[in-house]
Amino acid sequence: MNLSTEDQNEIFIAFYQKFHPSATEFIRNKFPSEFLDNSENVPGVKVDKDAAFRSKHGIEHRQQLNIELENIMQEHDLIQQDIELSIDNDLLLKEIDKWEQESMKKIQLAA
Repeated sequence: MNLSTEDQNEIFIAFYQKFHPSATEFIRNKFPSEFLDNSENVPGVKVDKDAAFRSKHGIEHRQQLNIELENIMQEHDLIQQDIELSIDNDLLLKEIDKWEQESMKKIQLAA
């Protein structure tokens, strides 16, 4: 499944914010030199709350998470295929067992 960069970014941000409610603070604390937040108390200066997602480290981190998300989705698809094959195999084995039992009964009746 190929997702557009925009879709990947939306998924990344939603995922990251869900599992890291204070994601922006976490990134700002981890990479303080990437932000101009030291100007928070300067009158007339607006602090960009989403700067964490545009920082160099944020972009690299997002790209890595996008790769991991793609790998997880591929793994999910493979596991789902394995489960479907397993179910099909179980049904086939049950049919074979049933056929075997019926054949044995027919042979016993004929003998």
